[in-house]
Amino acid sequence: MSQLRKSIGKQVLAWTAVFALVLSVLPYTVADQSSNEYFESWSYELLDTDGDDQDDTVIFTFDPNTNVSDYVDVEVNMNVRDSDGNYVGGDNEDYEIYWTEEDSFEMEWFVDDCDDWDSDCEGPFNFEFYLYENINGYTYLEDNFTESNISLFETTIIPEGIVQVENGVFSDDIDGYHNDIAFLAHMEDYEISNVTIELERKVGIQWVDVGSDETNEEGELFFKNVTSGEYRWFATYEGDSIDAESHTFVFYSPNSDENIGHVGLMDDSDGDDDFDDFVFYRVIGNSSDWNVDDGVYVELFHAENNTLYEEDGGDGGDEVLMFNDVPEGNYTFNMYNESSDGDLLQSGWMHSYGSLNTNYGEYFESWSNHTTDTNGDGVANNIFVEYNPDTECNCTVDIMVSYNIYDADTGMFMDYESEDHEINSTEVDEFETDVFYAPRDSNYTFEFYLYDTSGDNWNYEDNFSFTVYLECDSTNVTCDSDEYFESWSYHTNDTNGNGIGNNLYVEYNPDTDCNCSLDIEVSYYATNDNGDYQYGDYHEHNITGTEVDNFTTDIFYPSEDANYTFYFTLYDNNWNFEDEFNFTVYLECDTEDENSNCDYDEWFEDWDYVTEDTDDDNLDDTIIIDFDPNTECDCEMDVLVYLDVYQNSSGNFVDYENEEFTINRTDQVYFDMDWTSHNSSSYDFAVYIYDDEWNFEDSFWIRNVYLYQTSGAGGPGDDDEYFDWFDIYLYDYDEDGYNDTIEFDYDPDTTCDCYVNITTYFDFYDNQTGNFVDSFDVEDEIYGEDNDYFYDEWSPSYNGTFDVIVRLYDENEYLEDEERFDNVQLNVRSENNNGEDYYFSDWDYYVEDSEVIFIGYDPDTSCNCYEEVRVEIEVYDSQNNEYIDYIDDYHDIYNDDYDWFEQEWSAPYNGSFDFYVYLVYEDNTEDDFFIDSIYLNESHDGGSHSNNGIAHLAYILSLDEDEYVNDFIGIVSSDNEVFFEVLYDGDIIESGYSEGGMWIVDNLQEGWYDFYITDDNDEDHMMHFQSGSFYSFGNNSHNSSDIVNVGIAVGVDEDFEGDLDLECDAGPCDDVGIIAYIGDPDDGGVEDINFDVFYWNSEEEEWEYYVTLATNESGMDIHHDTPCGEYMWMAELNGNEANGRFDVHANCESNEYAWFVDLVYDIDDTDGNDYEDTIMITYSLATSDCGDCEMDLLLILDIFDENNNLIDTLEQYFRLPSNEYMDISFVWTNHYGEGNYNFQSMLEYLVDGDTDGEIRAEDGDYVEFYLDMFVSEPGISIEDVTGRDMVFEGQNIEYEVVIQGPDGMKVNWSMGDGTTYQDTRKVFHTYQDSGNYEILIHAHDGSSFVEAYFQINVRNMNPTIVNIMMDQTVNEGDDVSFNVQYQDVPMDMNDISVRWIFPDGILEGNFVQYTFEDDGEFLISVEVKDDDGGSTMEQRMVTVQNVAPVFTEFALPSQGEQGVAMDFRVSATDPGDDTITYTFDFGDGTALLITQNGNASHKFASGDTFEIVICAIDEDGGETCRTEVIPVALLEEIEESGLPGFGFLGVISALGAITLLRRRTH
Repeated sequence: MSQLRKSIGKQVLAWTAVFALVLSVLPYTVADQSSNEYFESWSYELLDTDGDDQDDTVIFTFDPNTNVSDYVDVEVNMNVRDSDGNYVGGDNEDYEIYWTEEDSFEMEWFVDDCDDWDSDCEGPFNFEFYLYENINGYTYLEDNFTESNISLFETTIIPEGIVQVENGVFSDDIDGYHNDIAFLAHMEDYEISNVTIELERKVGIQWVDVGSDETNEEGELFFKNVTSGEYRWFATYEGDSIDAESHTFVFYSPNSDENIGHVGLMDDSDGDDDFDDFVFYRVIGNSSDWNVDDGVYVELFHAENNTLYEEDGGDGGDEVLMFNDVPEGNYTFNMYNESSDGDLLQSGWMHSYGSLNTNYGEYFESWSNHTTDTNGDGVANNIFVEYNPDTECNCTVDIMVSYNIYDADTGMFMDYESEDHEINSTEVDEFETDVFYAPRDSNYTFEFYLYDTSGDNWNYEDNFSFTVYLECDSTNVTCDSDEYFESWSYHTNDTNGNGIGNNLYVEYNPDTDCNCSLDIEVSYYATNDNGDYQYGDYHEHNITGTEVDNFTTDIFYPSEDANYTFYFTLYDNNWNFEDEFNFTVYLECDTEDENSNCDYDEWFEDWDYVTEDTDDDNLDDTIIIDFDPNTECDCEMDVLVYLDVYQNSSGNFVDYENEEFTINRTDQVYFDMDWTSHNSSSYDFAVYIYDDEWNFEDSFWIRNVYLYQTSGAGGPGDDDEYFDWFDIYLYDYDEDGYNDTIEFDYDPDTTCDCYVNITTYFDFYDNQTGNFVDSFDVEDEIYGEDNDYFYDEWSPSYNGTFDVIVRLYDENEYLEDEERFDNVQLNVRSENNNGEDYYFSDWDYYVEDSEVIFIGYDPDTSCNCYEEVRVEIEVYDSQNNEYIDYIDDYHDIYNDDYDWFEQEWSAPYNGSFDFYVYLVYEDNTEDDFFIDSIYLNESHDGGSHSNNGIAHLAYILSLDEDEYVNDFIGIVSSDNEVFFEVLYDGDIIESGYSEGGMWIVDNLQEGWYDFYITDDNDEDHMMHFQSGSFYSFGNNSHNSSDIVNVGIAVGVDEDFEGDLDLECDAGPCDDVGIIAYIGDPDDGGVEDINFDVFYWNSEEEEWEYYVTLATNESGMDIHHDTPCGEYMWMAELNGNEANGRFDVHANCESNEYAWFVDLVYDIDDTDGNDYEDTIMITYSLATSDCGDCEMDLLLILDIFDENNNLIDTLEQYFRLPSNEYMDISFVWTNHYGEGNYNFQSMLEYLVDGDTDGEIRAEDGDYVEFYLDMFVSEPGISIEDVTGRDMVFEGQNIEYEVVIQGPDGMKVNWSMGDGTTYQDTRKVFHTYQDSGNYEILIHAHDGSSFVEAYFQINVRNMNPTIVNIMMDQTVNEGDDVSFNVQYQDVPMDMNDISVRWIFPDGILEGNFVQYTFEDDGEFLISVEVKDDDGGSTMEQRMVTVQNVAPVFTEFALPSQGEQGVAMDFRVSATDPGDDTITYTFDFGDGTALLITQNGNASHKFASGDTFEIVICAIDEDGGETCRTEVIPVALLEEIEESGLPGFGFLGVISALGAITLLRRRTH
């Protein structure tokens, strides 16, 4: 490249010094291959709408054009990305352009439009514009441009209106529990800081203060780690109450399914910029497993009259429940869990700012269809539809018409099309569809739908449909043949011989009317009685119209006894639906068939558990769980049982076991699984059973089982170590009035009679964030249960609230014991040698130019002396918490004198940063503060351009020694690298970056080329400068050619001498030069060529003629002082039409602005009663020196009462020339009542001359005064308020005032319960609680007012019992559960008491359990009572059944001897605590023996085997009997036997009896 530059001639260098760079459009390709659409010009303007000297809004003006002489529909898309390339917003619009018109269109974007505005959405921003051509519903990319590195800032003026506070409960820290209460204060999308939230919790029937705090700069406030319960909160802003009392509930328990978070908020969820959408959702699950869903039910009421606006609920299938486009006003809501019968999660107040979604009525004015008979047989073969859409709006509306085509004979979908149009109510538009050719002979249904797509709308408006018969004409299209099922049948097989089918296959014969070979597909599936999918498959076949094909499916085996429905569908080779059939058949599952897969129900018949000591340390370390799984299948079944182990305190998963078992219905078999703990802790166990197909069947939980560590966990001899006692104390070490030290006193012991080494670990966490703070450990030696005393202490490095966890480990590092202390409040301990305190009395920060942060502070000391302190600042990356930098400074301070020091820091890259600031004295940290998430741009000096603009040029010439005009050169005055592209026939052939602002491509082959110049080839950061065309002569001479090339330059010709300069420092680069030449520009130019130049008018959104340049004898012309903007040129060059684009960037910044020079407030008494009632505000206004401009201004004064209600507005329109001053006064007299009034003034610039166009805020002011009410003779009489006669709490009653007075008077209501209504004579109102209230009526006519009070007694509404949940038939001795559901007015629901009256006592609470000691019929009563004395009682009869006794001891001899007394001992218990009588029937004919204690003795008179029946009988007749067989040996048999006391038969009998007893008592 350097060698090539040396060969450039002097004249070439002179020309290259003429041209510079401008932002222009870069079309990628001519997508539709028939026309070329492009951005002729564009520009942008930055605005400061909030008057804080920081630009917050950008307006782009552009002129899209086309090279075809017709109207063209185009679409322009704007994408906004941050400096990291992340998408943060955008817009799109449709336009109609014409090639000879200059169009000027605008798009506006400001920072507050940023999607999900947060710390990641900060400038500078890159704006990408894409131009698409719309053709028959399809879009083709035609052109694009990018503007990069545009810095915008968030607006700082809060709009006028109602401040809203929203509330949610969810997890905002690392513990994962939904016990953090969050608040967000905002007005529309402006966050409001310094809103005070007072939070109270309900304890019993009292409300207890939890605390109060203010929202931060993001409008957020959190109360973290609160306990479960009901909370209410109040919000105030600048001393005024924001809204009514609101309630929120915290359902927090680590092991409960009711750990539920919930949120209600207002937002602009549909993107209409109107903030009228209410969003509700709940948060389910803990830790990282939580998810958001819409499983809530919400009642939304008008706050003014408590009437229901709308109610709706979700099923948990979506993320949020949303109410869109809520009309402007105040609303209250109740949000319930799952349904309206669920737990109340939250109640509160919301404000909708009103909907801007203007949806006009669009409709089909008329339509018609037109068919054509192409083969002359009298039947139509194709069709097109003509339609005329219209609108009720006297404006231009964007619409979309879509239509579907169906085969009406089969219902099969055939085609879909959509078309975009622009219509208005004054024109008749006749649009046509494409021609539809019928693929087969059939009836066809056409369904047309009309949608309004203006702006962000997508609203359905109208439709029509019709059906027409068409035949296929094979001369135009390939006609579709008809395929069908010629026949089908199904075949069942009875495999077990019971007469019912156990499996099935289907046989079918598909056919076609096409005399050809054709591929088809047959798909099928089966469902059961419940419609559940069971099985499916498909088969591909080849068929002809001449053959009989019989195909069969695979055999289907059912999984259960049920009706099964089979659905078969036939598709042709183009996946067109052709035919179908279905049938239903009953099938049973054959359990003996090895191919069957029957599904049965399995469950846990019974289960129990015990804990055991497996390491002989006298501490249970293992759980053994016994269970009896059962199945309904009379067969052997393999099941899999899982045992999951969880930490009881946290719910965290610990371990699992699983084992496979074989069961059957006839066996009662207990299995067991065991698990051994490796740490001493409390555990929960979940046991699950799955069948052999991995279907879940049943489960049970075992909770809160404490297990100790197993072998090896206890040191020598596997003994246990533990804290015998553990105490903590907080004290103020440095005596500065704040606790700064925690002391730990404890005694660790061991069960081992030996010396044991232990380690105690102390871990400290931040209670608010959950972050780890510090830790230390201590090693000690202990002996047995000696009374040891150990002492440790800790002080934090910053002020805060901390959680402390202390763990005891033995010498093998096994956890033995644990203690935890939460919410420990500690301050930093001063460790300096002089005993003085050092602290920050104040600190602040600010950011300059988005690149540098200045951190200021005032360090003070308690010492009456001069001291040197050091302030250290550590910098971390907010995203990854990585350390970035460190700065410090030393300062001399004296006592508490005011000092203000600053340190500044510049960012090394774009990002968000945290700053830790420490005050250090003698290397001891004395105080600190923290600044988080500050976004800074990389500090640099370059990258931006002055208002003098940027110069650029591009053209074709001969640069090398071959003297052929085939070398292209471009030069740009920008310091940035510039990207060039050269295209031939739409394909990029050369591209690259400039070096030193220059780029060259040489030796181009002969032909026409397009070129584009940008500042980067990355679409996320692209800026386009100049575009156009040129002709390369290749390696041919140009001497005989008549092809004219054009070069365009933008530079500075400050002396009007005809020489353009690239250096914009010499003056603004606003001079445009054009050269027309044939061959090499060294050979001279072409004279008398006219270049028509057009300017993009952003206000009218069209191209406008600007100037015509005519080349002189040198082929050149220069136009001076060209305004900033986008330009397009057009010319005829020896019969060839040519055009190009360039932009001028000099003098682009606006200098039009206005402001308040001064405001004077005068308060006066105008009614003569010595109380001030009138204010006069005098404004001194001025405008900037903007040349010949005049500014259309609007001065607005809004007056608000002390409840922030807008009560009056004064306005003044006026026009003020450049650099002028004006005084305007407003006078306002108070006719509303005495009180504080807020006066908000706003000066607005009407950029387009009226309020329908662009409005820019110029200046504003806010002031508050106390004013008395202006008093005049009253002419109003208030007589009565109707509707007060019989009023109950919770009733929505109409009240009307009876009043006499002049027309136009206003009536305001105060209902005595905090509710007010404005300017109405009738109200609907609901008193939420009973009591005596006083209604105040305030009537005024602008000059006088009258007030009257009316008493109203609101009666209590008794609570009602909705449902009593209980078992009406129970067993004696069982714990019986009773539960009641009730309802009352919302205010009383929090104070309901419930009493249950049983035969021998009273229990209180919604849910109680009671044990009936004896059988019988009992009447129980439940009374529900509210705190106002209203009560309701209902009664239910319970039948208690007797339960027979249960044997608990059964001691019998195993055998006996003739004549020898035998002892029998049995005992039993009765659930009903009845007296038990025992009977003995010894089976030897002796009389029945009856005892009360279960003890008996009996002698058998003869030897034999006797069947003994023993019964336990309660006093109510319940009886339990057991039968046993005992052999009694004859005396002579015993004596004759060689065995000691038994003969052989006796031994066998005894063994038999023992076996029988074992079997029966197992």
